[in-house]
Amino acid sequence: MNNYRFKHFLQKEKQYDAERVDVRRKLINQAYDERFGTKDFRHNVCFYSVKEEQNLETDFVKKLYQKGENND
Repeated sequence: MNNYRFKHFLQKEKQYDAERVDVRRKLINQAYDERFGTKDFRHNVCFYSVKEEQNLETDFVKKLYQKGENND
């Protein structure tokens, strides 16, 4: 029964909130752009040395998401 449910229902339905994911993706991309440069730069550079002040805190993403959800 569980295999049937998984194959016929759970795989066909999104198990996440697509709008929330889009908002979070935009937030993280903006933060990375501010801290490390544009996406094109990040993907095309051969070597990049991160400055100490550019390091991410352990809860950086969590705080970013909370701040972004509060602003909506």
